[in-house]
Amino acid sequence: MSEPVFEPTVPDDRPAEVDTVVVSLLRNRIRYAPEVVAQAVIELAYAGQLTVWPSGSGRTSIEPAEPELTGADAAAVSAWGRILLDRLRDRAVPGRPTPLSVLTTVDGDGYWDWRGRFEKALVKRAERDGLIERRLSLAKKATVVCGPALIAGAAVGTVVGLVLRPSPGFGAALATAFFSALFASIALLRMDEWRLSEPGRRTVQEAEAALAGRDLPPDSLEGAIRAGVDPLPADHIWSSHNGSWRVVGLGSRFGDTKRMPREVLDALPERQVLVCQVVKRWYVPGGRERSPAYCCAFDDGSSSFTWTFDLPEKVWHTLSVGDLVRLDFSPRRHKLHAVAALDVPAV
Repeated sequence: MSEPVFEPTVPDDRPAEVDTVVVSLLRNRIRYAPEVVAQAVIELAYAGQLTVWPSGSGRTSIEPAEPELTGADAAAVSAWGRILLDRLRDRAVPGRPTPLSVLTTVDGDGYWDWRGRFEKALVKRAERDGLIERRLSLAKKATVVCGPALIAGAAVGTVVGLVLRPSPGFGAALATAFFSALFASIALLRMDEWRLSEPGRRTVQEAEAALAGRDLPPDSLEGAIRAGVDPLPADHIWSSHNGSWRVVGLGSRFGDTKRMPREVLDALPERQVLVCQVVKRWYVPGGRERSPAYCCAFDDGSSSFTWTFDLPEKVWHTLSVGDLVRLDFSPRRHKLHAVAALDVPAV
């Protein structure tokens, strides 16, 4: 593997007192986005925590600095930085840099877990720095105003119902309305949203003005990172089967076997056992006419497409992205017979 071409030198025009990753989150309306991950990777690269490997195809790769920091050096890394590095090490293949878009491509529960913790750490930092605050939206303000009126009306109605007893169910109905209004008001008060504070608004405006005049060539560190951070298309996923990274398509390798010509279908094996890697897990909620589906995509390392099956719920919960499994199935009928995790480390 060739040496990385980027030197982690911080440009002179970057403000040191502002967490640029937090500012990136604020610029994206206080929500996660691939651009926020890109800024985090840039900061960690400048701090010497990441090595960046460019690629002519635009698929930039990264790997944590070795050895892993400990003690005071580790404590100096921001909370969001530790979360990103942990995710990177969790998905890493020994001896291989990790494609940057592995961090932004949805592959299962692990992705949502790290993304949630990453965003939460940034929001906590923004709150500590006074850049965001909680404010009620117009609709919620109206609810707060109307809430006491509803509660008072329900209380009076309950008393009237209990004293005058116009009907056996009248008091119970008004009491139910009273407690419903009370709990609804409490819930809405707790659902207020984060908004930019005045300092936060000024910070974002300054960041926008600074970025407007910047040119990021593709062969620069920041340019390469921003070019490689976008997630894969929804019908593709990263696989590290056999110890190297590659992109595979989701879905059955042979497509819908019911639509295949008879002679082609008969040529497929009736039963096959392969060692595969779990490359994606997802859940499809059930509806009125269908049961929920617990799906996994498996890569056998020999094709540009995966084998995809609906698994029993108990089996699905035992598997994780990156696990190696023994897949027993029928390619001809696209039917799963059994799947069992192999007692070896995932790669």
